Amino acid sequence: MSYYQILQAEIEQRKIRLWRPVARIYELAGGEVVLVISLLLGVGSLYFGWRNYKIKNTSSKQDEYADKPTYKDIMVLEKQIGFLLPSDYRKYLLHYNGGTPIACKLNEYIQINYFYQLVTDNPRFRLSEIFETVPNYGYGLPIGKTIVGDLLVLSPEGAVLLFDVEEFTDDDGEFDDIEGEPEYIAESFTALLEGLY
Repeated sequence: MSYYQILQAEIEQRKIRLWRPVARIYELAGGEVVLVISLLLGVGSLYFGWRNYKIKNTSSKQDEYADKPTYKDIMVLEKQIGFLLPSDYRKYLLHYNGGTPIACKLNEYIQINYFYQLVTDNPRFRLSEIFETVPNYGYGLPIGKTIVGDLLVLSPEGAVLLFDVEEFTDDDGEFDDIEGEPEYIAESFTALLEGLY
């Protein structure tokens, strides 16, 4: 007995009324086709639901004492750094204002500790202060730090780069002349967030 026959028997026995379009497809194509279509739609919605859930919930633990950032705060920062922030990063700052990401691992080597904040009372985590005090060698805006102290830098084109601290500092931990190139880790800030687990 096929799944179609079992489903048909259940429908007749329980007097189940299918939604009219589904019932029509069921009559024309048979139960197996309806089952396959249902599975494909279910898997698709599950994937996109998970993706949207992950993007929405790859948030940051916010500083509850920090003020909420405004567009004016973003414009002041953009004037300071000399380029416009990508729209996805702007939205992230306005909604989350940086902080510690809940999902923080990009791969086995890169684990994000925190993203710098646009508005905060602590200058160690304020984007404007970080831009002034941490060398970026012209690559863009430092936006976060990994567990081991490496810098995440957002380029003016929107790509996210990783500065390996060992390559860019001397033996005393002071920033030194650049010896290598930063590592390209994501094409955009959104791609970075989507890659976190």
